Amino acid sequence: IYEPLISEITSEVLLHRIAKLYLDKNLLDDALEIYKRIFRKNRQNKEAREGIKSIHTAYLIESENFLKKNDKINAAVKIEKALKIEQNNIDALYGLGVVYCKLKEHDLAIKIFDKILEINPNNIEALRAKGIVLRKDGKKDEAENIKNEVSDLKTKISQIEEKAKKIEEELNKKALLIPNIPDSDVPIG
Repeated sequence: IYEPLISEITSEVLLHRIAKLYLDKNLLDDALEIYKRIFRKNRQNKEAREGIKSIHTAYLIESENFLKKNDKINAAVKIEKALKIEQNNIDALYGLGVVYCKLKEHDLAIKIFDKILEINPNNIEALRAKGIVLRKDGKKDEAENIKNEVSDLKTKISQIEEKAKKIEEELNKKALLIPNIPDSDVPIG
């Protein structure tokens, strides 16, 4: 592709083809920019939406591959790129928090885990991870408080699950008490 011409192209079909070529060459950043252009032109474009989702997933896969190679910095970069696409993706945020913890960037890790807890205050994994980071930082009292919160949260979840099970059992019992309604095709009498 002759690069200077790409900015002149306005056809969504051609732009989609260019984005696909970039994806095939694993040029995720370039493909993302093209899909964003398509999306700015037409918010209803399903191909652009799907392309952006696939790039988000590809960034996360690349981050996992970097982690397998123990390349934490590049893993963090890829997760941050994924988060630019979907800011509140809890799995990506959690992964970034873990990477920051491995990089010994504990303040950043705690900020990430706090963000997860803002999105979902009942996220046990984020709460537990925050407690671990606090303990590593020597903040034993705060870590102990978090440990107690995790325990309380587990108890609440267990109680809710038990109530849900009882409600389901009651509904099943009541369903058995409902008489069979005759088939409308069968004459009565």
